[in-house]
Amino acid sequence: MAPLTAWMPVRAGHQDLDFVVKVVGHAASECLEDWVPVVRLLASHGFSAMAQVGTDSEDGVLAVRIADKPFYSTGSGCDVLIHLSGEVPEYQRVGVQPGSILLWEPPSGERAHRRVNQGMISYAIPLNAISAPLGDGMRGKHAAALGALLHLLGVPEDLLHRQAAFCRAPRSFIGGVEFAEHSIAKRDAYSLPWGQSEVQCKMVLGAAEAVLLGYAAGACECGTACGSEMTSAPERWVERHLGVGGSAVSVSASERYPGIQVYQGYDGKVRALLGGSDSAIAACLDECEASHVFVAADVLDAMQLIMVGHHLIRGGLSDGVWIVIEQAIARRYQSIAIKSVAEVIDTGRAILPSSVEFFNRNAALMAEQDREREAEIGFVAWGAAQGVVRDAVELCRGIGLPVAALYPKCLVPFEGSVLETFMNEMRHVVFIESAQGTGCWRRARTTMPSKAKVLAPAPGETLTPLDIFLHEALGAA
Repeated sequence: MAPLTAWMPVRAGHQDLDFVVKVVGHAASECLEDWVPVVRLLASHGFSAMAQVGTDSEDGVLAVRIADKPFYSTGSGCDVLIHLSGEVPEYQRVGVQPGSILLWEPPSGERAHRRVNQGMISYAIPLNAISAPLGDGMRGKHAAALGALLHLLGVPEDLLHRQAAFCRAPRSFIGGVEFAEHSIAKRDAYSLPWGQSEVQCKMVLGAAEAVLLGYAAGACECGTACGSEMTSAPERWVERHLGVGGSAVSVSASERYPGIQVYQGYDGKVRALLGGSDSAIAACLDECEASHVFVAADVLDAMQLIMVGHHLIRGGLSDGVWIVIEQAIARRYQSIAIKSVAEVIDTGRAILPSSVEFFNRNAALMAEQDREREAEIGFVAWGAAQGVVRDAVELCRGIGLPVAALYPKCLVPFEGSVLETFMNEMRHVVFIESAQGTGCWRRARTTMPSKAKVLAPAPGETLTPLDIFLHEALGAA
């Protein structure tokens, strides 16, 4: 199985639950809408989950990671592949390995069956036969595969039928459940441990929702009562603040930067730039004249940085704040502990209107560090790259390789002294970019010694924790 993904089989119950599902095929990215309620169901039973849409040069890809502990990226590899196209999948491109599970409708003829990777567990499902009579089209094929998968994962029957109501093609979903129940002889030992995970209160947020909540919470004047309501009645808190944010925030497409949506409040001094291509983000950063520019690391971080922006404006510490939210995060839904959201709100309340006190008491908002005393290898990552680096750090430490990481969030003004100190203490330093051309590291160029290297994914691809681990600077390749 993939290095960061492993099922919890009966034969090895000591393993952590951590696996990745990928949906691949034409219009696969549109399947996110059906996975959001599934992610909410998982979160309500104590699991951590993330659903994120990506694209490559040929097909849409939807990646969903499910675990029983916190994580920060969609991980590595592919444990379950749902293939919606009519041809044989390109296994290597999506990270499928021996031991992975394939749900698909194979082309007719034995030749296609012989091309299934050796060691894979393949389940043939008549997706067209289930969905076509219902007129559900491609979304029906996905709904049928999703229903079959959730049955195989051991989701209780009452929850499955309840889940159908949230699906865009509910009859195809139930058709997939019933086919799996009556026609699939399960050949693997894997299932989700329903009722075994420690249930912790979580909510599921997308980037756009987090932005609206950040504006609403940043302008909220209800003091400690706000944090109390979040803890005691999180759904009510979210609904109320989404309403406030929706009425107070304007959303427009950027004319200057294609693909970027601009969120701003009444005064226009705090702007969130959501999505957009890598080149649009790079152009935006190069031409930005705001006093402060932050790059969000994930959905919750986007909410927190918008609140920080409001405090900077109110305290007279800035005349303009931009929060850049990259496309990878803009296309993501993730489960977040209620406790973490409450902590963000409380931190926002504690920010003092003084530049010295602000930066002293909230240094982690500017540049967070994760260090081990004996570490000689260090990573520096901005924005969406921070999540994959955090998982890579956990992977390295899990095999006894001491590493350190620096996570700057504020690009303007940039604290070069913090970076310089960090780099001088490391033997190898690798700058991790979330995409080619984003260019966050260029703002640190003047303080970069020759030992620093830059690692970015190939165009149209994303880095995985394994990519970082195997990078030549670690001496592990």
